[in-house]
Amino acid sequence: MIKKVKNISILSKIMNMTLIGLFLVISSLPGIVQGATSLDKLVTQQKELKSDISTKQQEAKKKQQQAVALNTAIKKIDTDIDTTENKISNLQSQVDQTSSDINQTEKDIDQKRSELDAEKANKDESIRTMYEQNQSSDLYVIIGSNTLSEAIDKVQYFETLENKITKSIEDITKLKKDLEDKKNSLNEKKANLASVKGEQEAYKKGLEVQNSEKKVVLSDVEAQKKQLDKQIEEAKKLTSQVEAQIAQIQASVKDASGRTVMARDRGTSSVGFS
Repeated sequence: MIKKVKNISILSKIMNMTLIGLFLVISSLPGIVQGATSLDKLVTQQKELKSDISTKQQEAKKKQQQAVALNTAIKKIDTDIDTTENKISNLQSQVDQTSSDINQTEKDIDQKRSELDAEKANKDESIRTMYEQNQSSDLYVIIGSNTLSEAIDKVQYFETLENKITKSIEDITKLKKDLEDKKNSLNEKKANLASVKGEQEAYKKGLEVQNSEKKVVLSDVEAQKKQLDKQIEEAKKLTSQVEAQIAQIQASVKDASGRTVMARDRGTSSVGFS
């Protein structure tokens, strides 16, 4: 009888301890469930942040590639502008040289015109003198000369002089015509050079416009990439904070036996004991 009483007493103690344990477990369930729910939300937020970081990194990479392409295009345009400027400078030098050649040719033409006028005057004087001599009789020419040889020399002199003047006039006339042709050719060359120069200047202006537009786009792309980099860094910091909170919840949500409550990665919370 005494033995039965002792067994009942022991059984009663065991039941009391079990009830106390159940009470403690039940009383802790709301905190466990709440912790698991918060953990699920944080894990979802963590996934979203990582996805957002990945997306923005891809966008930033595209912006970087776009910036590289724009820089390459700008460098090429800068090279084209330099090349065009050199062409324009060379054309301007040719125009200046041609203008100088034209001025010199005009001076040469004026000089030949003066020489031609002088030779024509000499010819006129020679013709006048010969005419006057021809008006005299042969007897007068002979009498007017000391010797017959001198008379013959006078006649030959005037004939030679006339031939020389005529030849000089022909030469000067030809040179003058050549100079005038040269002047016309130089004027045409100058006009062509000026036309090509104008085209090159227009081309250069177009390149400068393209360059300016691309630099504006590049500036915008670089600003967008900078903003994306900033957003990525902010998302990474937030991810680190979320991961720290997840670790804190996982460490705090434990039962009396040290078993950790874990949240599954699915959309709903599930409490498990490890």
